[in-house]
Amino acid sequence: IESALRFSATLEAERDVRVFAEAQRRVVELKVEEGDAVRSGGLLIRLQDDEQRSALLRAEVDLRQAKREYDRQQSLYDSQLVSVQAYNDAVLVFDQAEIAMDDARRKLTYTEVRAPFAGIVTERMVNVGDYVTLNQPLFRIVDFDSIVARIYVPEKELPDLATGLDARLTAEAIGGVSFVGSVDRISPVVDPGTGTVKVTVATPRQESLRPGMYVEVELVTAVHEDALLLPKRAV
Repeated sequence: IESALRFSATLEAERDVRVFAEAQRRVVELKVEEGDAVRSGGLLIRLQDDEQRSALLRAEVDLRQAKREYDRQQSLYDSQLVSVQAYNDAVLVFDQAEIAMDDARRKLTYTEVRAPFAGIVTERMVNVGDYVTLNQPLFRIVDFDSIVARIYVPEKELPDLATGLDARLTAEAIGGVSFVGSVDRISPVVDPGTGTVKVTVATPRQESLRPGMYVEVELVTAVHEDALLLPKRAV
């Protein structure tokens, strides 16, 4: 015989993000479509990058020139043929050129939008030829391995809760099929307004379980083996 707590919840993915543009450029190539699986760091979209590539070439030329001047001033300074000020000026120019090079490289990477983690593309918000602006949403990516159910358990049930506790999830939308999950996290605080504790239940990886799906959750807090069972009518 089991002792169980029953709750209702809506499934949600803990890793569910929108990917935003970090550069104002035109879309020249789409690499993924809605429903595609992507790996962490995988290329999603390519933006026009001629301006960024030209800026990188200029930065490379400036850095080479600054390095040559730095090396020359270093040699002269070691031979005590130039002042400390002249040497320091060369060092400053070289350092600034290195920073400019790093900035140019970073801005070029902004023209290739990549996935922050492995998941499924659930929404595409741009097309080839669109001119995207800074911080414009481009994609939505969901990690279906991070789907959880969040339930709110009355504080009086706290003594019976523990991480790793078995949980049964039943989804009527897929024919009332049940899945076995487990308690992943228990909030360390009690909500004073409701007198409940937030409990996060991890779900097994199932293609049929999707964010937004309504489920019934049973937490099995105790199991008694070889118990004597009687029909309610007999009692």
